[in-house]
Parts: sequence; structure tokens; C-alpha cells
Amino acid sequence: RTVFIWEGVFYYLPAEAVDATLRRIATSCSDAVLGFDCFADWMVAVSGPLLARVYGEPLLTGMPRGGEEALLARNGLVADDVTRPFR
Repeated sequence: RTVFIWEGVFYYLPAEAVDATLRRIATSCSDAVLGFDCFADWMVAVSGPLLARVYGEPLLTGMPRGGEEALLARNGLVADDVTRPFR
């Protein structure tokens, strides 16, 4: 089993790069476990420009509410457990 810890990366990548990375994981490892964090899409839209000015890195990709399963499925992965900070 291969474990990927993908923290602090997702939101700095364009959506196409997120999809490409997830597809690579899905096609490279038949028994992979992936842990990742992400910001909500509204948070990227609202806070992204400010954070880019403060930290010098723009936030590029956010997650629509409840979109984790769809993101993983379209890239050949299955969500086993999704933890959300706010329900």
C-alpha cells in the first residue's frame, strides 16, 4: 500500500494540475491511500487576492461544497472518508 500525504499543495495548483496529479496517483498505484487538504472555492475567491499580496503566492483552486467525491471519481479514485470542518 502506498500512502500519499498531499498537504499544503492543492490550492496553489491550477485545477488541471490537480486533476493530472490525481489521475497519476490512480493509474500508478492500485492500492493507494491519499490524504489532502483544500480550501472551499468561496474562500479562494474571497481570500485568494489578499493572501497572494501577503504571502506572494496566489490560491488557484478551491473545492466546491461537497465536491470531493466528484473530484476523486472523475480522476479514477474513490472517497473512503471525507472530513469537513463545517457541516
